Amino acid sequence: MLQSMTGYGSSTLLIGNRDFSFEIKGVNNRYLDVRVHLPRDYYKLENDIKEKISSYVNRGKVDLYINYKTLPEASSKVDIDKALVKEYYGAIQDIADDFDFDDDVSLQFILSQPNVMTLTEPEIELEEEKVHIIKAVASACEEFVQMRENEATNLIKSIK
Repeated sequence: MLQSMTGYGSSTLLIGNRDFSFEIKGVNNRYLDVRVHLPRDYYKLENDIKEKISSYVNRGKVDLYINYKTLPEASSKVDIDKALVKEYYGAIQDIADDFDFDDDVSLQFILSQPNVMTLTEPEIELEEEKVHIIKAVASACEEFVQMRENEATNLIKSIK
């Protein structure tokens, strides 16, 4: 079937506490030029993703954007560095004593200091997620190809 050179496709995926979006866009180009825009944690999948896209598309400048947002989840863990809390509190008390200030330090203030509280997200299991991500890329590619075919059909009608 004839295909136009421009098109768009998208898909979404939820893995654990990460909500992914996949968007593929293509414009005219003499050769196949695939560019994959990935979050840093997923760079290792770039070649597999390009291979999947090239199984659907043989010409055009194609950009795939993969983004995700982390949703709150019970498996996220809050860590508090108690030694650092003691250091901050001790330093504040020393200053208060040295300069005769009232000791009005609050727990909220100490917890808001850098590196005192950290949120630990669950580890990314790249190999386990790879299968799902490749399927979502395929889904976006299918929509992309369908749009290109529809546009080609409309162009043929316009030309006739």
